[in-house]
Amino acid sequence: MAKKKLTKARKIKIIATAIFLPIIFGSLIAAAILFKDPILESIDLKSIEPIQTAFKDLGLLGPVVTALLLVVTMLSFVVPVSFIQAVSFIVFGNLVGFLTCLAAIINGNTILYLGINKLNKTLDATYTEEEKAINQKLNQLNDSKRVTFSIFLLYFVPGISVGLVASLAIGAKFKYPKYIFLSTLGNIINLIYVMLFGLTITKDQLLLALILAIVYLVIFAILFIFRKKIINSILRPKRDNEFYRNNFRRMKVLYYMLLIPVVKIFFALRYKFKVKKLNFKKLKAPFVVMFNHPSPLDVAYSYAELGFKNRPASLVASYYYTDKKLAKFFYGLGGISKHLYAPDLGAIKKSLKAVRNGWPIGMAPEGRLSAYGCLETITDATPKLLKKLNIPIVFVNIKGAYLTKPKWAHNFRRGRVDVTYELMYENFDLNQLSDQELLDVIIQKLDYDDFAWQEENKVYYKGKKFANGLENILYHCPVCNSEFTLEAKDHEITCTKCKVKVHLDNYYQFTSDNPLIPKNIRDWYLLQKDLASKKVKDPNFKMESNTVFKLPDPKGNGFSSVGEGKVVLDHSGLKYQGTKDGKPFEKFFELHSYPVILFGAGVDIEFYSDNTIYFFELENLKECAKYSIYWEALYNDYLGGKNNGWKTIARKRNDWKTVSPNQ
Repeated sequence: MAKKKLTKARKIKIIATAIFLPIIFGSLIAAAILFKDPILESIDLKSIEPIQTAFKDLGLLGPVVTALLLVVTMLSFVVPVSFIQAVSFIVFGNLVGFLTCLAAIINGNTILYLGINKLNKTLDATYTEEEKAINQKLNQLNDSKRVTFSIFLLYFVPGISVGLVASLAIGAKFKYPKYIFLSTLGNIINLIYVMLFGLTITKDQLLLALILAIVYLVIFAILFIFRKKIINSILRPKRDNEFYRNNFRRMKVLYYMLLIPVVKIFFALRYKFKVKKLNFKKLKAPFVVMFNHPSPLDVAYSYAELGFKNRPASLVASYYYTDKKLAKFFYGLGGISKHLYAPDLGAIKKSLKAVRNGWPIGMAPEGRLSAYGCLETITDATPKLLKKLNIPIVFVNIKGAYLTKPKWAHNFRRGRVDVTYELMYENFDLNQLSDQELLDVIIQKLDYDDFAWQEENKVYYKGKKFANGLENILYHCPVCNSEFTLEAKDHEITCTKCKVKVHLDNYYQFTSDNPLIPKNIRDWYLLQKDLASKKVKDPNFKMESNTVFKLPDPKGNGFSSVGEGKVVLDHSGLKYQGTKDGKPFEKFFELHSYPVILFGAGVDIEFYSDNTIYFFELENLKECAKYSIYWEALYNDYLGGKNNGWKTIARKRNDWKTVSPNQ
């Protein structure tokens, strides 16, 4: 193995250390020999006065030599100056000792400023690994006030020489007045404790001095042991949305401790939470926890049985990182920010790192809440990621959760949730499977239909405003074929045009005098899908709507309006035409690049692109679901029966395609 070549700066540091250390220790030894008699006399008399008298006899030479020794100590970067500062206070008294130390601090830091500015780019090569880490973290702080305050605090961290802290200030490109003020202030505050120690010695309060010394050493030892945590805390970047989006951690212990009683007690009583579980005590992490996504609480349902040692990290939609409070929450939950239906190399790297750390990884491959209680489409990017991770998979199939809290509803309903865990691919190389084979297994294990499950189990769901919000996903009246004329309140749905009335009962079944009304939400939603697939056959098909254009708020307050215009959807994709920040702006989302349009029911449609989220708040919010349905129809039409990187789940149940008789 070839020897690592020493850089010029490293050679300088070695030479400087080789020169300074003998000077420092040689000076101390010489002082001990020179003042041997006064030292022995002080020991006999149990008084510091003989030593003080001997140093006073030196006149100005004593403080000058001591100041020079202090400067050399600072420049060494390796010897703490506190010891020599304490000696200075003891032998010269408080005033002269303070002035001696102050002169040394100013001169030493001035020499450092001039010398390190001269070395400039070679400075990094002189750092140890720990010092490099400190310097790197300091460079990541983008707030000048934060940098200044952090450098100031580093003067009080044990194990870091004042010379090193001063060099960091220089590396931060401080101007000389700011630099000399900060470095001097940091040292002066440190001198206060040293001066108190020296004062107890000079007043012959040896017991108090001993106590101060012991307290100092104990505090020093504790702080030295935890100095890495202290340094990390001082140099921690500002925790804004960008920080939470770009970083991740394992789920916090407190979060998991709170999750268990909430799920196992509150959920079990309120939602009749039932689990068919695995013996996770015998399962060794890392592994993937993969679950379907019918409701907002699926993470809680899926993780409740993992156990404390298997606290996971989880792939979470970047949407939730636009709000600072939510971003902080998901960071503590172990969230890894992920752009949905868009390439995200950062999320892949973080997932691989989590696996290397031995953590489980949680993910919902649908990437979105189901609008109609059935498994949504899954891209072939999922098996590709699983094969990169190449670890066992725990499939979690959740049934009944959609009926407990549908995507479109504003409140929860009491009912029942069934959760089944199944372990696969333990001690198995996933790369032995093709992407399609693995994708088929994922679909098979996560497939669900809450309405078929409900027909079998007939669970009574209790809740207020039971149908409120349905108008945001059911936009087509199957009786008069009008759109956006449906109104939902309590258990009733009414078409304002044809006046047909529909009752949604507590078993999620529709009843109506009109036979054209589908029997449940799933069939009504699939009816809209069938209509869309027919209409997009028209080569001139086009939809357009007025919209407010929003982007993530830079201050972490969700989304803020940046413009207005219109969105136009056709066979090529969706185009926004309007303004951004008061200037004309256009953005085109090509159909072949996005398998779905993500939407919030009655809220927005959104795209993950250009490392951000394009949020369109349509003038008619009921249109959001329609854009999502028609985009999917256009995408399937674009594929023309080809797979082309997208798997459409083949539904085999005959009752899933319910078409109105008048079509």
